[in-house]
Amino acid sequence: MAGNSEVKAVFFDMDDTLVLTSKCDELAFVEVGKLATELIPGVDVAALISGFRKGMKETPWDKEHKVHVDEWRAGLWHASLVAQGAKLGDPEALMPPARKLQAEYRDVRLSHFRFLDGAEDMVRRMNESGLKTVIITNGHHEVQRQKVEACGAVGLFGAPNVLVGGEEVLAGRHEKPHPSIFAKACAAAGCVEGEAVHVGDSLKTDVQGGVNAKLAATFWVNAEGKELPEGAPAPMHVVRVVTEVEEIVRGMMAQ
Repeated sequence: MAGNSEVKAVFFDMDDTLVLTSKCDELAFVEVGKLATELIPGVDVAALISGFRKGMKETPWDKEHKVHVDEWRAGLWHASLVAQGAKLGDPEALMPPARKLQAEYRDVRLSHFRFLDGAEDMVRRMNESGLKTVIITNGHHEVQRQKVEACGAVGLFGAPNVLVGGEEVLAGRHEKPHPSIFAKACAAAGCVEGEAVHVGDSLKTDVQGGVNAKLAATFWVNAEGKELPEGAPAPMHVVRVVTEVEEIVRGMMAQ
């Protein structure tokens, strides 16, 4: 980690940092549950959602990109239905409702995908003070771009300052925690690594990525106040919500 260089840029993760994605998921699951009870008689909604969560955690999209992400995730809903013994005649008859469940999950989640309270004003104040701000978000290229559009990230940060890890991977490059995507963020911000800090909720990708890139500091957004796991990369700063970062960064700039 770099020393007390002048801070010129702040890099932000998006999911569960600037936007409470997990909350959007929960709201979407409520609506999916309602739709599932209409489409599939006797469905166990809790088991349905649990099975989908498990599939999303293991393989959220086709890593070879041969199957469209929505069809892939419809397959996860289908697999969860089959696992609980849901029936509409032939098992393949469950695919049409599975596709509807995926569309509902996607659309409801995106309808709630907004910057958390105070985040936009914080970013604007940073920009007005001369700081450069960049989003670095991992994930499937299409899914993340839909989220970027839903929350208006390009309007706030500017198109060159919104980096999607999935797009880097498709181009044969790397997403977080590889240093290359942070180097690209530095180029967009017009700074060097020791003049930038990174903020995110993931120790594995955000904090480790900042360490790998030799940034000036890393901020861990630890909303639940968890203990730092043994062997995990240590952040320089820990905050509960992203808006707490502003005051700390101003303090760093004043040193």
